[in-house]
Formats: sequence, C-alpha cells, structure tokens
Amino acid sequence: MAIIVSCRCGRRFAARANLAGKTVNCPGCSQPLTIPLPQAAATPKPAIDVACRCGARFRAQSHLWGQQFTCPRCGGQVLVPDPLATPAIAEVVPEDPVDVDEDFSYAVSEPVPRTVSTGLPMRAVSNGAGGGRQKRSMPESAQMACGGLLGLGILIVILVVGIHSVSGPGDIDAFGQTLSVLSICLAAAAIVSAVMIWLRVPVLGQVVGSLAALGALPAFPIGTLLSVFILIKLMDRETQAYLKG
Repeated sequence: MAIIVSCRCGRRFAARANLAGKTVNCPGCSQPLTIPLPQAAATPKPAIDVACRCGARFRAQSHLWGQQFTCPRCGGQVLVPDPLATPAIAEVVPEDPVDVDEDFSYAVSEPVPRTVSTGLPMRAVSNGAGGGRQKRSMPESAQMACGGLLGLGILIVILVVGIHSVSGPGDIDAFGQTLSVLSICLAAAAIVSAVMIWLRVPVLGQVVGSLAALGALPAFPIGTLLSVFILIKLMDRETQAYLKG
C-alpha cells in the first residue's frame, strides 16, 4: 500500500510501503524527506442497541453516542448512551442524624450478655492469668452466723478456762471434768463450723454450726441468746442460697 507524502515545496507523491521510515529526495525540489510510517487503521466502533419509550428499537452508530435523535415512530427524543463515558457518581444524601450515646459501644458479632438476678451481690474475682469470673460474696446473714459461732466458741473457752483457774485441783469432780471436755469440743465445733461456712462447705458447715448452737442453748444465759441468734441466721434465706451455691 502506497504512502502519500507531502513536501514543503507543495509536491505530493506516493511512496512505496517498503520505504517507510527511510529518507528519499523530493522529485520536485530534491530536498530530503523522511517517509512516515503508515498509520494503523482505526478500529470501527460497534453500533449499540437503543430502545425508545414507544417500544421501537434501533442500532445507533458510534457518531451518535452521547447525542439525541428523533424516533421515526413516535417522534419522541431518544438519548443514545456513550459506553466510553465515565459513569457519573451518584450524590450521596445523608440520612437524618441519630443521637447515640458516646459511652455506648456494641459489637454485632458478640452476643449480648444476659444477667440473671439471684438476689445475692456479685463480685469479680481474678481467675488465673487475668480472666475475670463472677463469685457470690457472702451475704450479711451468713457473716453474722460466722461471727456468732466464733464468738460462741471463744466465749465457751473463756468460761471453761476461767472456771478451772478459780477452782482448786480437787474442786472439780468427774462430771465437771466431763462437762468441761464437752464444752471444749462444743467450742471447737462452733469455730470449725464458722470456718466451714466462710469457705462455703454447704451441708457440713451448716449442720455442725446448728449442732453447736443447739448444744450451747442450756449452757448459760448469754450463750442461749447467742445460740438462738446463730440458729436464726443459719436458717435465713440468703444464707441458705449462699451455701447452696
């Protein structure tokens, strides 16, 4: 295919395709000219399908892209879209603002914790390497029961020691000595049961404490009042719930 070359002198001539990129002399003025490389033929743009509102369909050539033409059926205007045009970015209209508490944060992927009320106060206790778990703190009634049992045990020990200190070696008979031993055992049971309740040994601590309180009922007036107080606190609903865990 020949390449059309134009010289400054106005002469136009056709050069063979194998001379592309080479220098030749103009046949008119003998000036050197470089034969340009042949341009690649432009790829024709395909036609696109266009539909009118009336239902008529057409194939629009590339020279009509982005323009309007009149529909021959209904006379309405038909806009031919431009496939090469950059699509317009839709304007984002913000929704009405929503008031949200700044201190509130909630992750959708995390389950909502459900709190079940047990009627007892809870306290966080460290678990191993920093993990937290919930443990019931001792209610006031259980604390009073523990304190009463400790007081009962200490009071019995003081009374037994006091009686032996004021009496001579032969003033206490065998019955008195047996009673002293039983009193010391009763005091030890009261103190041990207080520790058991504090450590939440449910059945054993409550049984031993109740027996100690019952055993001290006929002992002395102060011990009787203290034993009744202990029994009331051991039977309290909060103490029962605490010991049952």
